[in-house]
Amino acid sequence: MEPKSVRDYFKFTIIRDPFDRMASDYLWQQRHDRHGIFRDLDFPSYLSFAKRIIEEQGFHQKPHFDHFRPMSDYCVHQNQLWVDDILLLDRLDAELARLAPRLGQVNLDRANRGPDFEFLRTSANVRQVYELYEADKRLYDAISSIS
Repeated sequence: MEPKSVRDYFKFTIIRDPFDRMASDYLWQQRHDRHGIFRDLDFPSYLSFAKRIIEEQGFHQKPHFDHFRPMSDYCVHQNQLWVDDILLLDRLDAELARLAPRLGQVNLDRANRGPDFEFLRTSANVRQVYELYEADKRLYDAISSIS
């Protein structure tokens, strides 16, 4: 049971399409690879590595392994939604405008725009991501269909 003080806060999270998330992170991890783990991996090998980390719950083994944690872990626990709202990153301006009556006007700078990852969008890669992050895909699709 969460404390009353937590229940009283308005809590929201921002999610994105699992493929977009992992493709973007793959390129980010290659640029910021302090341990030499990701630099030479192709995308399918990167996803296999992510699968191992998820299976082992090894999100804290090294810096940035938390990037492999499913998004649903941050907002759902024991089939209970822990947040009051879920926003979609690909519609963030509209989502923040929707919450403006509750949050006030929010203007976010876009400081972290990554490189184009569309070359990674093959049917095999998409399938592998959606199998690995099945719960995240269901959550994303459910929220997408509401908005």
